[in-house]
Amino acid sequence: NLVNNNGFEVCCSTASRTTCDDHRDQWVAAPITATQASLVHINTAACGSRHVVGVRYEWRTSPCEYKQCALYDQDSGLPAPPYSGSDPGRTGRTACTHTGWSSTRT
Repeated sequence: NLVNNNGFEVCCSTASRTTCDDHRDQWVAAPITATQASLVHINTAACGSRHVVGVRYEWRTSPCEYKQCALYDQDSGLPAPPYSGSDPGRTGRTACTHTGWSSTRT
């Protein structure tokens, strides 16, 4: 269940790499634009022309305040756990099927 569209961040890099360098690259908010079953779509437009090289969810605010996380399991009612990873796309799209997120620049 989607409670709000906050919680996701993407790492924007000027170099085409597969990892985020916290000293050179920048983490920016990536609002949730849609959800479908176990898939979450996020907006990565804040990266502009930079490459999306990583994504994280509730990385800074875990645990979130009671009932303030963006995503909750429909059956258990528990909040989705924090996540951080990378799976850069080659066409402006980024997908990570094992965690159920995708992003498209709009």
